[in-house]
Amino acid sequence: MRRLAFLSVVAAMLALAAACVGGKEGKPTGVTADFPRGGTLRAGLVFADALAHPVPLPRRFDYFLDPQQAGDHAMWEVFRCCLLRTLLSYNGELTEKGGADLHPDLAAAMPDVSPDGLTWTFHLKRGIHYAPPFQKTEIAAPDFVRAIERSLTPTPSPAAESTSRYLGVSSFYYLGVIVGAQEFADGRADTISGLEAPDDHTLVVHLSQPTGDLGYRFSLPASAPIPPSPWSPSARLGAAEGHDDGYGRFLVASGPYMLEGSDGLDFSLSPGEQKPVSGYVRGKYVTLVRNPSWDRASDRLRPAYVDRIELTFEQSLDEAAAKVDRGALDMIFDANPPIAQADRYGADPKLRGRTLTVPVDLVLQIPMNLALPPFDDVHVRRAVSWAIDKAGLVELANSRPFWFGPAYGQIAGHLAPDSVERNLLVDYDPYRTPGDGGDLARAKGEIALSPYDRDRDGICDHPACKNVLLLTYEDGALPQMAALVRADLQRIGIGVNVRVLPTLGDFLGSTRPSDRVPMTIGQFQLKDYPNGSTFFVPAFYGAAIEANPLVFFQDIPLVGATPEQLGRWGYGVRSVPSVDGRIDGCVPLVGPAQVQCWADLDQYLMEKVVPWVPYLLVRGVQIVGPRVVHFTMAQFTVIVALDHVALAPGST
Repeated sequence: MRRLAFLSVVAAMLALAAACVGGKEGKPTGVTADFPRGGTLRAGLVFADALAHPVPLPRRFDYFLDPQQAGDHAMWEVFRCCLLRTLLSYNGELTEKGGADLHPDLAAAMPDVSPDGLTWTFHLKRGIHYAPPFQKTEIAAPDFVRAIERSLTPTPSPAAESTSRYLGVSSFYYLGVIVGAQEFADGRADTISGLEAPDDHTLVVHLSQPTGDLGYRFSLPASAPIPPSPWSPSARLGAAEGHDDGYGRFLVASGPYMLEGSDGLDFSLSPGEQKPVSGYVRGKYVTLVRNPSWDRASDRLRPAYVDRIELTFEQSLDEAAAKVDRGALDMIFDANPPIAQADRYGADPKLRGRTLTVPVDLVLQIPMNLALPPFDDVHVRRAVSWAIDKAGLVELANSRPFWFGPAYGQIAGHLAPDSVERNLLVDYDPYRTPGDGGDLARAKGEIALSPYDRDRDGICDHPACKNVLLLTYEDGALPQMAALVRADLQRIGIGVNVRVLPTLGDFLGSTRPSDRVPMTIGQFQLKDYPNGSTFFVPAFYGAAIEANPLVFFQDIPLVGATPEQLGRWGYGVRSVPSVDGRIDGCVPLVGPAQVQCWADLDQYLMEKVVPWVPYLLVRGVQIVGPRVVHFTMAQFTVIVALDHVALAPGST
């Protein structure tokens, strides 16, 4: 799916002590030379093309492999594992093996941060070259400036109407903290004044306010370097100049692999005369081959076992799964397998070793509107949290696939994915009940503390508890899940009226703040990178409400909404809880201090604010064919790490 994210410009922050970003340099856990090298990995793509082009565009636009435009997990993993290196990156492992920690990649070490948190200095490794045809070109600091400027370059019409204003899709919300970014994006400046390259191996970034997760933002593929253009050395966007309709077909790699045919690219020609690579044909295949410029000694993050990776576009999930069964594919890369196949492999001791199940950092929740009675009272919200049969919801969710595939869900005990909090809250669940079926006595106890229970008998008897709208849509088992919530809440006197809309699009269009929807089931949130800022800021920061049309997570709870906003949207309530101050305190921090701050905020929200009932954490299931002798999942994208896949000898 295309990531929906917002990192707003926050208020002035506290001074930041001089520090380096969390993470460490060294050989990542799990990278070993014991696994066989070589062979051709064959992986199927089922949804990737549709997700890269969710709205049909004129034929000349193709953003599938464009690092600024691509926003789905599968493509981000192809960039991380294989095609692109960034200043900082990840080791391709799970959280417990350091997969959520930042490591130097093209940077020689973690960045130096000034005492006030406003200046970050990255020192680059020397002698790192691009893939052909730029094998003689060393990666230099100005190349990162080109990438950031391209992210903030306007998308050509008419594609902008269907994708985003900038080529970088949501990049402005990551890069807007850089001094001069707004002026450049608006066309009022020719350069971004906050970016300096005093020499080829030093990049200095000046920020408008302390932003402790900047290192994570610079791990995104949109920040990967772009070499200068031989055709026009002064071209602002270098090799990407003239390819605003899709740079992926001309992508210059910096990772262990490159697109097949890259050595045939001729950037001495004008952009209109350049022929794209042969290794990518939209809707058919993507073929990656070894990058001869890549030096394993300079890259401690990517073992890159196989010699060749063939990604083929499959007609359906079932057909791709059948190919894995018979060994024609080694895996489905971009989707969970069908439920029947996963059940079959899990039940067979001979096949069980070819599966891996991990949390994918996608949290499903039931948000409550804090500006609408009876949910303007925290005791009612806590009562709902106690009353919900989470186990029943998860069982229903696992019975039918959603638009993103089978959920394979497990109980979610708190708001954020564990990876963004480094598993600090992995066992935390303040509303845990025996069997996760809810606790009616605890729910009634909370209702009895609420003014909406006038006779204090644990049953809501106020008119506000009658005919409460619960909005959902036709997808997976959501209508049945809504019916279960209705039955659960009826036991504490909250009468629920379930309204089922036809599609997710209809649902999103009906859950704006002005729609005054009391509660929903079917909303979700997914991180962009393993840091709490990408989760808590868009979900609970007051300035995020209405600020970005791509963000819909905040549309229901309205945490942090101002009295003026509430009045404009037609609410009678003029005050709702806010955690803006707490978020303002977390954002400037770096490393473990920031991780702990996000975990503390998660607990505060769960116990004191209670904006959601988190009930399901989606899990990813990977099934591999018989040729695969080693594989794992990358926590950054929670997709199989292609650079960690090793095949049996002779797998060509």
